Amino acid sequence: MRFDKVMKVFLVGSILTLYGCANGNGNVDYISPLGYSHLADYLSDTFERANCIGVIFSNQGKKSINADGLKYELNGRNIKCYVTSIEESISRYCASKGGQMIQGNSWCQVNKEPLFNINYGSDTSRRVWGVSSEPFSSVEQSNLQTRQQWLDSAERLGFISERVQQRIDLNKEISLEKDKAENERKKIEMNAEVNTQIGDLICKEDYDADPYRYPSKPYYKAYVEKKVGDKTQLRLVWHGGDGFVINDINENNKIVWVSPKGWKHCE
Repeated sequence: MRFDKVMKVFLVGSILTLYGCANGNGNVDYISPLGYSHLADYLSDTFERANCIGVIFSNQGKKSINADGLKYELNGRNIKCYVTSIEESISRYCASKGGQMIQGNSWCQVNKEPLFNINYGSDTSRRVWGVSSEPFSSVEQSNLQTRQQWLDSAERLGFISERVQQRIDLNKEISLEKDKAENERKKIEMNAEVNTQIGDLICKEDYDADPYRYPSKPYYKAYVEKKVGDKTQLRLVWHGGDGFVINDINENNKIVWVSPKGWKHCE
C-alpha cells in the first residue's frame, strides 16, 4: 500500500515536471552555431531542447528536401516559443557564417548571395505564435542542388539578388519613361483646341479619373449647343469607357460651359 502511494507521487511528480518542461518560459536556450553546416540541423537541436510545440515525447519538427532546397518545418501551429528569442538564434547562426539578415529578417545573405530563407508564419506581429499561425519553416541549399539551382530557387522564393534588382530598376526606368510619355500626351491633348460647329458630337478624356478604378480610360461625350467667345455650351450625353458606363450625368450637370481645349471630335 505504501509502495503504491510512493509510485503515485513519483508518477504525478514526473508528469508535472514533464508538463513544466513542455510549457517552458517561451525562450529558446543558447546553442553555439559553430560546427553546424546546415541551419536545419541547428534549428532542430534548438527547438528540440526548447520543446517549442509543447508536446512531450514528440519530435518538434521535420527536415525534408524538395525543389526549393533543404527545408525544416515545425510540427503543429500552436508554437510556444517567442518569435524574438528564435530570431536571435537565427541571427546568431547567420552571423557565424559571415552573413547578415536582410529583407525584414527573412533572408540571410553572405557575400550578396542567399544562405537561407526564414518563414515565421502569419502571426509574427505577436510575441508568441498563435493557434492560427502558419508553420514556421526554413529553406536553404540542399546537397542535391548546384549553386545556380539554389540561386534560382531563392529568387523564386523572393530573394532580391543583384540580377533581380537590375530587373526591378529596369522596370522602374521603363515605367518612368511611359509615365513621362503619357504626361506629355495629356499635356498636348489638354491644350489642343477643337474647331466645332453647333450640333457636333465631341469627346474628352476624363483626366481626373482614377486610372486604377476602371478597366480603361473613361471619357465624356457631348453635343455642342452654343459658342460664345472662348466658351462652349455642351450637353453631356455619356460618361464611361470601353465596355462600361459611369452613371453620374443628370439634369443638374448635363449642361456645362467649358473651354474647347482638350476636346476632340469623337472617332
